[in-house]
Amino acid sequence: MGKDSKDIKKRIKTIQNIQKVTRSMKLMSTAKLKQFIKAIENNLLYKRQLINLIYKVYKNLKDFENEKKLFTNHRKINTICLLAISGDKGLCGAYNIQIAKFLEKRIKELKKQGYEIKLVLIGKKISAFTKRFLLNNVKEIIFEIENSKVEENWNTLNDLKTKFINNEFERLELIYTRFTSSINSEIINSQLFPLNLELENLTNEEANINYDDELLIFEPNINLIFSNLVTAYIKNKLLNALQNARTSETATRVNSMTAATENAEKLINELILKYNKARQSAITQEISEIITSVESIKR
Repeated sequence: MGKDSKDIKKRIKTIQNIQKVTRSMKLMSTAKLKQFIKAIENNLLYKRQLINLIYKVYKNLKDFENEKKLFTNHRKINTICLLAISGDKGLCGAYNIQIAKFLEKRIKELKKQGYEIKLVLIGKKISAFTKRFLLNNVKEIIFEIENSKVEENWNTLNDLKTKFINNEFERLELIYTRFTSSINSEIINSQLFPLNLELENLTNEEANINYDDELLIFEPNINLIFSNLVTAYIKNKLLNALQNARTSETATRVNSMTAATENAEKLINELILKYNKARQSAITQEISEIITSVESIKR
């Protein structure tokens, strides 16, 4: 066979190897996706119970001066902190670049309004993008954490809470991708600080609490309990954002790997057809040469 046939055969082998990788990535991501969706559902149940418990304590609270600064919504400090969440790895289509572009757009909007920008970056991809393209528009990067290690760095959240209470920034915005379905997700920009639990507007029916049938005793101290519950709520909100971001990333990776596997299959089929044509052409040429040689000998 000719050189073209050998080259085509090498290409087929290479694409088949790539297809094995994309198919394996698809299977692993599909398994992870089911776990992540279940985690989001479980966290939602936990959040509801947490809000109910905060409501119970709040209704019996006479004073919460220590936590009031977390709820203050009228400070003017001229600095905004943005907490953006991306992935640590690739092979997930445009997932990471969409978050990066949204962050870039939000920074430009706030700069036009006259704000200085501080950043908290969770994920290797958003950190790399920021350092390469956005560093000139940012006053400070407060923290950089790998997405996969963020649960080991919950002290970061306490540090951010302290910085907000100490008036280092006016508010903290959370930018992440919310999972809506296996084929769709949306980028969310929600406020983390100041907190807005709307406890005063929550009715007993909404909180699913019946005070007539229960006697509440708070130990060791109702203010300490309220403070700990608020901290748990903040942690849960960030955890929910991380879970949604990871689930969205994994769903995008499943879709990307599915498309890559299918495209590889189409390309392999096209190359096999091309290879067969080249092979048939080479065989026909060899037969023609044999016939020509035989006729030459007869003469």
